[in-house]
Amino acid sequence: GFDKPSSKDMYNFALNSGENAFYYLGICYHEGIGVDKNNDKALFFLKLVAEKEIDSDVVKTHDEYLDNNISRAQQMIGDIFLEVGDKEEALKWYTKSAKAGNPDAQECLAEAYRWGKEDDGVEFDVDKNLELSYLYYEMAANQFADDEIREHAIEIINNWREFIKD
Repeated sequence: GFDKPSSKDMYNFALNSGENAFYYLGICYHEGIGVDKNNDKALFFLKLVAEKEIDSDVVKTHDEYLDNNISRAQQMIGDIFLEVGDKEEALKWYTKSAKAGNPDAQECLAEAYRWGKEDDGVEFDVDKNLELSYLYYEMAANQFADDEIREHAIEIINNWREFIKD
């Protein structure tokens, strides 16, 4: 039968496979793909990416797609903290992700600040803040990574006068 690789084996594999391998290892541990689900290990690998702590002298190949995965890793770390109920830590990572250019995180924070923690649909403990909401919608409107999010953000900004009455 197939034996699951050890963490050391997977780490060494990642070193030889390029920086994005650490991102994908984080996903594997978070989702339980090919390994036992383990959020501590997921956070370890995702934080290497999210905090740009991968030593480029150690890793054999540099991946041109890493920049996208930095902001995605930051959001996934936020998701893990949401799952365990640490909303403050989740907000910190979502904010990093949004500022790093992740349109999903930008839209999520724009909605959170639009409605505030009093709304059932808001995952974060934030007060309603239309100024911050507008700022995150504006970030999302200037993205080209996701047409649907960009168009939604532009629509909200264009309807801002009605939106402020909400």
